[in-house]
Amino acid sequence: MKIILIILGLIFGLILLLLIGIKVMNKLWDIWAKKSAEKYCNKNDLEFIEVRPFPNHYGLYFRKGKSKYYVGFDFERNRTIQWKKLSPLEKIKK
Repeated sequence: MKIILIILGLIFGLILLLLIGIKVMNKLWDIWAKKSAEKYCNKNDLEFIEVRPFPNHYGLYFRKGKSKYYVGFDFERNRTIQWKKLSPLEKIKK
């Protein structure tokens, strides 16, 4: 009986550890996406406002002059930004 309880405790502990690991990786991924978007904005003379995580993409809010803009992007495994439709520079020119 003790062995069964120990095994169930280990399984529960492993599942809990896995869920915590997934949550931590999601938070790290959000931080990396934000840093990459900030770096892109600074490099291209745009004022960074914020990055919002959505279920299947990120949203970059930025300002150029007095106008505010929004563009969606995916954050790739190699920590690069893949724009959904238009990049911020293309959005400004439009």
